[in-house]
Amino acid sequence: MSKEIALNDVTKKILSWMADEQSKEIYLNRVLFEETLDYSYIQKTIDKYIPKYSDQKWFFVSEALEREMQAYDRIIVAGAGGKGRILIKALQNRGMTVELCIDNFAKGDICGVEICSPKNVNYENACVIISLSEKKPSEIIKKQLVELGVPVDSIIMLIDFVSPAIEAHEIEYFDDDTIITYKEKEVFVDCGVLDFESSKNFYNCCCEHGVKDISIIAFEPDYHNYEISKAEAEKLRNKGVRVTLFQNGVWSENKELGFASGNGGSSKIVSESEDTVSVVAMDSVVDEQVTYIKMDIEGAELEALKGAKRIIKEYRPKLAICIYHKPEDIVEIPLYIKELVPDYNLYVRHYSNGIGELVLYAV
Repeated sequence: MSKEIALNDVTKKILSWMADEQSKEIYLNRVLFEETLDYSYIQKTIDKYIPKYSDQKWFFVSEALEREMQAYDRIIVAGAGGKGRILIKALQNRGMTVELCIDNFAKGDICGVEICSPKNVNYENACVIISLSEKKPSEIIKKQLVELGVPVDSIIMLIDFVSPAIEAHEIEYFDDDTIITYKEKEVFVDCGVLDFESSKNFYNCCCEHGVKDISIIAFEPDYHNYEISKAEAEKLRNKGVRVTLFQNGVWSENKELGFASGNGGSSKIVSESEDTVSVVAMDSVVDEQVTYIKMDIEGAELEALKGAKRIIKEYRPKLAICIYHKPEDIVEIPLYIKELVPDYNLYVRHYSNGIGELVLYAV
């Protein structure tokens, strides 16, 4: 361990639960990254376990980016998520002062920098760096800033200065046979369907393993994504797959929650929004003997697991849960899963050239 960071007892316990050395190393690198925001820990994981992405560096503050910033007296970062945290820390490490972080939904502070609503900020003589790694959401934020009167020339999109996000979608959530095995009858719950890609990949994996009795239960609250998914679901039905598609999010209880929609894969449940979405506890709507649950739901994973408590305890399904959307997820989600089913074996795998696509498997 290069920086002699002391691990607390909880982290040590979770490390002891990891079922192989790869999982332990990936998990430890992630813990050290969350403690320091030193991106080199993420890069170590990429270089060792997915070296084909090593040269496709998602994050670094390049000379070109620094030149863009030099013309301005003030620096504002847009986006208070994981990528915003990394960017702010990286700029601070270079001796630069980030005056504010702006975000439509988050509050408080990040790396000692106050988070404000974009509507309540003076942008004079400031460059605004949009910290997202996807083009479409970055363009949406840029459009919002222009409508607020921010000069277009002072808006910098980080995505223009780094490699685009690359994700190993074909194997994410369905890693090799050393982790995942298949049953004669599979009932797959897809939480966060987006364009139905994960469900289609699940179907392909079942076919490769000779599974013919296949059910898919899918949840997608975003209207645009839901409409895409309806057409894709029908294609699988035509192949003999039983598909149930809910236009709901998943949560710990049935209720209405704020929702930020229209950003494709970045749509998510938020604490405050004029838009709302119906969310349900999985236990309240799923009666089948579930064999497999996948969750990639932008930070709602822990609440959704709480809403699936009965299913997990009763049926012990395979779990593939994203644990990168919130810093606390890498601790709270493994703890909760092992609380429900102590004999689960835990694995961790990383599937991108950035901080995203970190998946915890419980089998």
